[in-house]
Amino acid sequence: MKRNKLTYIWFFFMIILLPLFSGCTSDTEDGEGEMDAGTIYLTLSTPSSEGIATITRGSISEGTKPGEDHLNENTIHSIEVFFFDSEGKLIWKPETSSLSLKGNTKLEISVPSMRLRKELSDAVVQIYVLVNHSAGEINQLDELKQHVIENASFLEKSVPQQFVMLGNLSKQLHFVGKENVLGNISLVRLASKIESKYPTFPTQGIKGYNALGEEFFYLPVDENAVEVRLHNIYTKSHLDISSYLTMDNEPKDVKNFRVIPPKGTAVFYSYSGEWKEESKQTYLEYRIQLKRSDSGEVDTYYYAIPIAGDSSVNPKGYNKVNANHHYFINPVIGQLGSTIEKSPIWLNSQFIIQDWSIKELSTSIVQAHYFMLKEHEVYMANTDQYKVQFVASSKVRTAKIKEVWYYAWRQKEAGKKDLESYKEYINSYSYEYPRFTINNNTTPKNIEISSPIPRNFSPRYITVVFEDEYGFQEELTIKQYPARYITGRRSEESQKFKGVYYTHDYNDDAGTNSQNNFNLFAITTLAGGEEFNGKKYKTGDPTYIKDGKVYTYEDKEHNQLISPNFVVASQRSIYNRVMYNRSYNYYGQTIMSARERCATYGEGGYEPGTWRLPTEAEIEYLNALQNDYYSPIKDLFRGPNYWSGASYRYHIFMAINEYDGYEGAFGDYRTPNADFSNDSYSIYYGRGVVWDRSNYSIPNYLGFADPAYISGSYSSHYYYSAYVRCVRDI
Repeated sequence: MKRNKLTYIWFFFMIILLPLFSGCTSDTEDGEGEMDAGTIYLTLSTPSSEGIATITRGSISEGTKPGEDHLNENTIHSIEVFFFDSEGKLIWKPETSSLSLKGNTKLEISVPSMRLRKELSDAVVQIYVLVNHSAGEINQLDELKQHVIENASFLEKSVPQQFVMLGNLSKQLHFVGKENVLGNISLVRLASKIESKYPTFPTQGIKGYNALGEEFFYLPVDENAVEVRLHNIYTKSHLDISSYLTMDNEPKDVKNFRVIPPKGTAVFYSYSGEWKEESKQTYLEYRIQLKRSDSGEVDTYYYAIPIAGDSSVNPKGYNKVNANHHYFINPVIGQLGSTIEKSPIWLNSQFIIQDWSIKELSTSIVQAHYFMLKEHEVYMANTDQYKVQFVASSKVRTAKIKEVWYYAWRQKEAGKKDLESYKEYINSYSYEYPRFTINNNTTPKNIEISSPIPRNFSPRYITVVFEDEYGFQEELTIKQYPARYITGRRSEESQKFKGVYYTHDYNDDAGTNSQNNFNLFAITTLAGGEEFNGKKYKTGDPTYIKDGKVYTYEDKEHNQLISPNFVVASQRSIYNRVMYNRSYNYYGQTIMSARERCATYGEGGYEPGTWRLPTEAEIEYLNALQNDYYSPIKDLFRGPNYWSGASYRYHIFMAINEYDGYEGAFGDYRTPNADFSNDSYSIYYGRGVVWDRSNYSIPNYLGFADPAYISGSYSSHYYYSAYVRCVRDI
């Protein structure tokens, strides 16, 4: 009975108050004056490498104040908030006077009227917060996303005054009283950060030799010796970072070099963009002054380094600059660059690409248990150390190393030509097995990865699982690349090109033991310098284009270069011994010269006109690879001699007779003219015409008949020939 009496009293009390509530709602709906209809709160956070950042607050209404972060990456100068309905129509854009930033992270939004409060109540709204930019008049969500921003200061200033940031939250609003906390909005920067590090040089310097063969070293001349600038950055973007702005957004260059002090970095910024033409790729240009240790002579050298690697190391992102990403480039320079500014030496250096933000915890679950890695897929390019940051409410341990493996090659079936790739697993007791050190007490917390750089010219693949004390698990995938590595795939019959002659065709079962390489092997060299075979090579482009076809330069300088990424043709490309630069007709069949054989070759989807002869350096390089114990490929070159791209010079793999010369040598084996006056070998050695009555019709040996001089059953002269194997830059 007591409870019933209280119910009656409460009912009577509400009847008295009901007119008062009705009067307030009616006044605001009729627009008679304004009143405080409540407050909405949002927690803002900016991405930070140290975790949830403290926002450095400029004034929203009183002008700009200096930020606490010297790079201004977390500074807020202005805020605009948009409320859209589920169909993307603007409901409300609060006036600046309705916004207030409490502390450093709490955004207070005053609802000015009960009419607006009623419109927002129980509706699913899309809330967008735009920082450090005014979008002007916006009526639709699509208008906001397609709004274009521009920051020309990326080209001039190393530290822009402010960064445009955007965050959003979808929420069904339920007003309870006057204070309504909606949740956390993580602000994402529209820009990307490109950080270039002071290069790593050999301990003593870059090695060189004088005319007497005496050793000396090149070293940076002083603390201001290393400078860098960024090419092909984007100064425009729209607010929708899920796509790239393509209209009126050509990449531009930073004109002025910036000094990188020893152990320091230089920082650049760019909006997102995607390039399809190689000339528009985003890359760093290093200008370095080096001094000789013996003479004190100083010269300036130029290097070009793509910020995101190439298609083999970073196939999904090498041709993009993504918003809210941090590109960290750490060059390892062990060779002299170009002395010509417009023709720098290209290097594929060590780089790290990571999301500029970290997974952040909403303030509503701070007390819950959590464990999250900052990255789930890591690329380690020519490095044996890496750190991955994480956030966790308890200690983390290594739960399980699931697999560590690389691709190896073996003969598919006894007596068959084909090779096949397979996974070769690395045992836990091997020195190649990775080690993980978990630093639970550092700030920020991180996992140190230690894995020896692969020695077998094959990328290493690692999958590992980490676990916290509450059983939450995170999986990490690691791809580790050595300074030079080999990948491969079978050359399929479906990828044949019409009109291309294949020495060993796809359906030919003959010669299985001697010619068993029917795979395309791709050789990638991330850094030049002191190579594994004791010689020093430079990476660079040794090609030129003539009549729409790719050729290797014939001069000595270009033939000392190795393409940083090239594919070697399969055994089907092996061409019988021919002259270097002279084709001829043999019983109605055109026997192409070595240069034209490669210029017209095609295989494995790589079209004719893109193949070429290998340089001298590439032949030596490939020979060292096939003879290296750890190399997964063998028998790249079978037979005595193979032509290089250099004028009339072939590598002698096997000396069959006195005319071959010494193994390993490159000689001048010139294609003779009509009267043999330029037959350098015969002239040099004082030899006359060589006669042979038995093998004039079979071009299998060093000297074979010139068909123009065949008379009866013998020939009048023999000249120099070699086998042909083609390569292609990729």
